[in-house]
Amino acid sequence: MEVLLQMGEDDTELKTQCLSNWKEEFDEEVERLRLLASESKKDILELVDTEVCNFLTNLSLAISSSQQLLSQSQHATMNGLAHGYITTVISVLQSRFECDKNDGECAVYVRALDKLVGKISTFNRLSPILNFSSSIASLVMAAAVHQVKHSRCLLKYYFIIFFPY
Repeated sequence: MEVLLQMGEDDTELKTQCLSNWKEEFDEEVERLRLLASESKKDILELVDTEVCNFLTNLSLAISSSQQLLSQSQHATMNGLAHGYITTVISVLQSRFECDKNDGECAVYVRALDKLVGKISTFNRLSPILNFSSSIASLVMAAAVHQVKHSRCLLKYYFIIFFPY
């Protein structure tokens, strides 16, 4: 950006374009995550490990860069966008966790949640203004409740099949 400024480009226009580019890029990424989560072709760990963690890394870098490159109001706008993106991603993941019916892979489920919690914790440290600790705790709680309900259904089914009287 400094090279463009030295070449005589307008500071305000460059900053506005930078914010616009980030917004467009992250809008596309969020839509792609929604699509991947709804298709359920990847298991939950693979989705979190490869897609969501990369998204959160890119978003963290953008927020860190926006603090240095953009004006205060544009940085505040970027923080607002990031809050919306992460809220949407957590909602998408909650839906994906709830529709997961993988019977024998509780360990995969827990590892996916662990990776997600770790990545969100890192994000919180890099962007202290945006704190998603309570949101991620709610996601973990909802995922645990879902797993318990699913396991209870499996146990009922097992006892009905093998002990019918």
